[in-house]
Amino acid sequence: MPRFSRLNHRRVRAFSLAEIMVVVAILAVGSTIALYSYSSYRRTLSVNSTGRKAQAMMVTAKNLAINSGRPVQMVVNLDKETFWIDGLDRNGNLDKPKIYPEEQAAEFVLIERLRVGPDVFDSGIHSILFEPDGRNRFVVVTFRREFDDATVAENYTSIRLFPSSREPQFLERTRLE
Repeated sequence: MPRFSRLNHRRVRAFSLAEIMVVVAILAVGSTIALYSYSSYRRTLSVNSTGRKAQAMMVTAKNLAINSGRPVQMVVNLDKETFWIDGLDRNGNLDKPKIYPEEQAAEFVLIERLRVGPDVFDSGIHSILFEPDGRNRFVVVTFRREFDDATVAENYTSIRLFPSSREPQFLERTRLE
């Protein structure tokens, strides 16, 4: 009898339904953890990118004031989550509106609070004045994701600018009042 016609009667071992269900459950738990970590990373990234834009705009406004010999203001609209730079004349009157165009905060990011000197704002349109000699008032801008827990400091990013400093400080995972 030819060799290829013989039937092989070895027993083939297969996975049981219980083993497959355990593997699927482990994959589901792992995927859930990875998805949560990724979404948390994305939320932090969006808040930080908005904070970095605001920090860069403060530096730009200060440098424009020093280089032009005229006051410049960074305007923050807390209601629309936007900010921009206006050029002022030597008397401090609006001369060139939006010399740097309006920047929108990332999706679902709130500009929660603005502090300029002793004044604290949580709504409205307010400006941060940069003088030609490099002076400015103490400034804090606080950002948060709209749907994150407002009581947890890790959900915030803050920008702080002292009157004596050249560059604003970027404070990730920090809520400043």
